Amino acid sequence: KHLPQEQVQRFVTLDYENDMALVGLLSIEGRQKMIAVVRYFRDPATTEAEVALTLHDHYQRRGIGTYLMRYLAKVATDHGITTFRAEVLAGNAGMMRVFQKLSRKVEVESQNGIQKVRLPLPRASASFNPGDEQSNP
Repeated sequence: KHLPQEQVQRFVTLDYENDMALVGLLSIEGRQKMIAVVRYFRDPATTEAEVALTLHDHYQRRGIGTYLMRYLAKVATDHGITTFRAEVLAGNAGMMRVFQKLSRKVEVESQNGIQKVRLPLPRASASFNPGDEQSNP
């Protein structure tokens, strides 16, 4: 299966404001291995952005996804984004836990095995520490 060139270009081109991505790298035997990617795509008509997280199965449930998502939320709010949106498979409880750690007001609408999620982001804070579990941005 191939992606159209326009879609490929969208995935690999970032402007670091409206489109942003963070990666998780791990050094293994002197080489960098990418184990995670989290990114957002801003809806130009709103202050909302679609967000997605991919994390290698072996590294799930270690706080990596939560850390990266919190950090991305900080970057997003610094650029005026107020809300993340996502579509999550109904059985993906881990992803839903990440969202619940990120926002106190997660809105979920279930539709045909897909959960459409909206989560308002906290206002940007200079003191926010993405690694602080007590900090619920």
